[in-house]
Amino acid sequence: MSNLDLNNLPPDLQATLSKKETDGERRTRLAKDLAVFGFALIVLFAAFIWSGWTMFAPSASADDKHTAQTIIIALVSGLVGYLVKK
Repeated sequence: MSNLDLNNLPPDLQATLSKKETDGERRTRLAKDLAVFGFALIVLFAAFIWSGWTMFAPSASADDKHTAQTIIIALVSGLVGYLVKK
């Protein structure tokens, strides 16, 4: 059996220590993640609805329609990037 000195590791090795997550910490982390995800979905949905409404509104100016088109392109690009995981 060989011994490994953690104070003097070989250059090709890396050691990490981590504490195990408790059930309470896990529930808190999941609740936070769910809240942030829900808020992001609401904001994205609102931006998409506003952009779609502006794109097809006959009274919207050309600049507003261009801004709405840019937002829709950004939302779709972000969704594709999320789905592809790149």
